[in-house]
Amino acid sequence: MAKFTNKDTHLRSDEKVILGTSLDANLFWDGDNSQLRLDTTISGVTPTQDYHLVTKSYVDDTLATLSGSIVLDHGEFNGLEDDDHSQYTFADGSRGFINTISGVDPTQDYHLSTKGYVDSELSLVDGNIIHEHDELTGLLDDDHTQYTLVDGTRAFTSTVGGITPTAGSHLTTKDYVDLLVQGIDWQESIKNFWTPSTGLPIAPVDGDRYIAIDSGNGWTSTYIYTYDGTQWVELTPNEGFSIWLESSDGTYVFNGVMWIRFGSTISHNTANGIQGGELNEYYHLTNTQFNALTISSGISNASSEHIHDDRYYTETEIDSTVSGLEADITTYSDHGNHTGLSDDDHTQYILADGSRAFISPVSSIDPTIDSHLTTKLYVDTISGTLQIGIDDILFGYQHDALGGLGDDDHTQYIPVNGSRGFTNTVSGTHPVNSYDLATKAYVDIGNIDRRGRTSITNNTSMLVINFDDLGHTNYTVSASIRNIVDIEPSNYMFIITGKTSSSFTLLLTEDVDSDNYVFCWTVIEETIWDSGYDNFTLINIDQIDSPVTMIASDCTGFIMFTNTDATSEIVMLLPPGADGYRINILVTSDTGFTCAAYGTETIRYLNSVSIPGGSIMSTGIGDQLQLDWSGTQWIANVLGTSWQLETS
Repeated sequence: MAKFTNKDTHLRSDEKVILGTSLDANLFWDGDNSQLRLDTTISGVTPTQDYHLVTKSYVDDTLATLSGSIVLDHGEFNGLEDDDHSQYTFADGSRGFINTISGVDPTQDYHLSTKGYVDSELSLVDGNIIHEHDELTGLLDDDHTQYTLVDGTRAFTSTVGGITPTAGSHLTTKDYVDLLVQGIDWQESIKNFWTPSTGLPIAPVDGDRYIAIDSGNGWTSTYIYTYDGTQWVELTPNEGFSIWLESSDGTYVFNGVMWIRFGSTISHNTANGIQGGELNEYYHLTNTQFNALTISSGISNASSEHIHDDRYYTETEIDSTVSGLEADITTYSDHGNHTGLSDDDHTQYILADGSRAFISPVSSIDPTIDSHLTTKLYVDTISGTLQIGIDDILFGYQHDALGGLGDDDHTQYIPVNGSRGFTNTVSGTHPVNSYDLATKAYVDIGNIDRRGRTSITNNTSMLVINFDDLGHTNYTVSASIRNIVDIEPSNYMFIITGKTSSSFTLLLTEDVDSDNYVFCWTVIEETIWDSGYDNFTLINIDQIDSPVTMIASDCTGFIMFTNTDATSEIVMLLPPGADGYRINILVTSDTGFTCAAYGTETIRYLNSVSIPGGSIMSTGIGDQLQLDWSGTQWIANVLGTSWQLETS
């Protein structure tokens, strides 16, 4: 029951304040949950402070301003596969437990086991458990392929570190080796040494490298030569250059004079500073051989070895030596009695057969007979007489007075009978007369681009012909129907219709009567534009630009002028003519297009020539014009029927 204390009303737990006549609302204290509870809704005003209770309308209005959706189901969240919970382990085992984990004994093979389960199972194992590695069998088997073998049959697959060696049997570090070879300049490996004087390597490939043993064929002895795919590139060796020789698997060092095998410098035969001789001429003498060269008396003296020491021999000594020669040895004092006289032992002389020429001027006397060689003075003396004869030819005779003019002495020319043709393309100007040779550009006008032979099936009167797309329908079709099989084939009238950029239709007056008819057709593109130019520029001229004055630079590429936007006749003033100029015109408006020659220059079209400074014009849409400067006048090539040449 409620009581009043000091004007306060006190209610026990669950005692209610009842509001309304029908128990509409009850206010009471829930002692079990320590909550003041009201069993009906409470209305209020919109809150203004953060600690105010809020109305439903305030919440609804606020939620309405939020963008997106409120996710109530955990499975609908984004990023569920992200690693946001570092306190958990991964199912793939990439993050393991950091402490021991307790669990229950496993019942399935795939369950994790507890320590107690494992210990219990191990107690049932029958046999010995080996705890020492050396007690295992198969220790000599190669079960550890991650290690190298002591016999060296498995090499390291990466670089191996170590420490500086102290004994000769120790493996060395890179630093130790680098200190030893400091000053040696390592170069790329060499295939072999080569003797260029006998010829260069045959069929070399890119990257081949050789060292020249001697000089010849453009190579220099001891130099390095590398083939770069097209030529041999020379490298002058510096003292200290070191290379690996692929042919013998050895290292060589250049000592400034020659290439020496690395490690061979301790050999006496390859040592530097030994006076005289070549590499293969250094010999070690036995004591007996040395005495034979140095003892000054007896048979074994220096002279008996034919090696002279520092003594000077007297005439008596020489005579006594000669007198001691055996009786069957003949001596000669006459040069003609020697053998080998026909050998070429004297290279300081010229040969009678003329195979060795003089290398300096040779003096002599004036000749007296025709077979004598002449002196310069003799030739200079008679030069005046020769000049008279030359002057007679130059000034006294004409070319047509020479003999043999009908002979074919000039093979660089083309005979008029056509027996020898041109060996290269020949340039020229566009033809004017019917008998003139034609240029390629002139022939290309009306260029034939597509052609074919198509069979016509029996009882057929229509055929659609397809060809590569031209991109336009500005073409004509040259066609015929042939039958060379039937004895008396029929003649059929036909027309070409239904032209598109890639097809046309053949219509016959009636069905053909066999399968032996062939339709022969050629599509001729009506164009005069030359595709051989490097540049292409399209210039569309409107009325504001008329009259148009062309300059030389307008003719350096492929320039096509049109008059699509023109509202009245366009007049184009041509530049002064020059070789190589070309202008192309396309009429795209019926207002008219006129090309006027410069100054007194003329325009030729077929067999007609304009007046000096004349013009050529057209009002036909689609008409085309090409103007080429021939050196004397503009030559017009046209397509279309509306072009008119100003001839009066």
